[in-house]
Amino acid sequence: MSSTTVAEFASELQKPTDLLLEQLKAAGVAKAAPGDALTDTDKQQLLSYLQSAHGTHSAARKKITLTRKSTSEIKQADATGKARTIQVEVRKKRTFIKRDDEVVAPEPVEAPVVAAPAAPVIDEAELARREEEARRQSELLKRQEEEAAEKRRQREAQEQAAEAARVAEAQQAQATAEATAEAPAAEAPPEAAAPAKAPEAPAAQPAQADAQDEAERAKEQEASRRKALAEAEAIRAMMNQPRKVLVAKKPEEPKDATKGTLHKPAGATRAAPPAAGAAGAKEVKSAKLSSSWAGDPAKKKGIPTRGDTGGAGRGGWRSGPRGRRGARDRDDHQVATAPAEHRAIEVHVPETITVAELAHKMAIKASEVIKALMKMGQMVTINQPLDQDTAMIVVEEMGHTAVIAALDDPEAFTEEEVQQAEAEA
Repeated sequence: MSSTTVAEFASELQKPTDLLLEQLKAAGVAKAAPGDALTDTDKQQLLSYLQSAHGTHSAARKKITLTRKSTSEIKQADATGKARTIQVEVRKKRTFIKRDDEVVAPEPVEAPVVAAPAAPVIDEAELARREEEARRQSELLKRQEEEAAEKRRQREAQEQAAEAARVAEAQQAQATAEATAEAPAAEAPPEAAAPAKAPEAPAAQPAQADAQDEAERAKEQEASRRKALAEAEAIRAMMNQPRKVLVAKKPEEPKDATKGTLHKPAGATRAAPPAAGAAGAKEVKSAKLSSSWAGDPAKKKGIPTRGDTGGAGRGGWRSGPRGRRGARDRDDHQVATAPAEHRAIEVHVPETITVAELAHKMAIKASEVIKALMKMGQMVTINQPLDQDTAMIVVEEMGHTAVIAALDDPEAFTEEEVQQAEAEA
């Protein structure tokens, strides 16, 4: 245990001796002269006093930190495949803390004592108020029970009165019926058992009503069954009946066309051959008068016919293949453009029909139907729908017979297709 004097310790601390003596006296160390000896205990006591005076009595624990560093190398291939050397440095750090010599045991904490809740104190005013409230509740409950009992009694009395009135009415009705049925025996004494049987009448009426309902229900079921059987029989008969053979109608004699129609009368077409005959007669007369065929232009411009290989002109055998092909084309053109005989057909017109469908039914071009509608003052297109009345008027104007088409009549459509096929033929 080392010991020094106050003067030496003051020189180490670089403090005046008088100030050190005052601090030692304040710390509780009795030293009066600079030559007094100081021990380690005195120094520790002085240090504790100074720390508490400066607020650093509870100093933090001293820590010792050791850092260790190690370096190593790692070879690793990069993206190109070359080996690279990588320096790896590892640092390890450890910290040491000086422990206290004495471990202070924690002081036991006393459990807080929970005071028992004090019983609520009810004064006399509160008690009286509660009693008054209970009394009012009991009176209200009693009054409600009395009202419910009174309503129940009134309802029972009304039900009894209604029952008595119903029984009396039934008895009166039965008595009236008996009096009406037994008019000759009205003077006979009434039987005593009649009043006893009166209550049975109300019970018999519901049974009779149920029987009537059951009978009506049975009748309805029987009627529906008969209807279903009739429908099945009709369907079976329709399936078993022989199919109708559609016979084409005989062509009617064409009537004289009226004014305002698009088709020419058939009589004009038939009258054409006599005119041709007259022209032929004139040609014969001119041939007799003329001595040669070269000067007759009518012979050169004769109408070629199909299969005619002789004669002069371009249609002859001398005109070559080109001329023969041209002659065939002219023959086909003349045959195609020959006026067809007008045939009146029955056209079934539905509620709505387009211009194209109407033209197809009449076996004519849609442009003719459009022209007829334009004459009537309507501008339409080929796909525009027409109502039934307008379509029937157009059919009549075109010289055909318009018939209203039935909605569910498949035979009408079959007849219409046959008529269209005949018209096209």
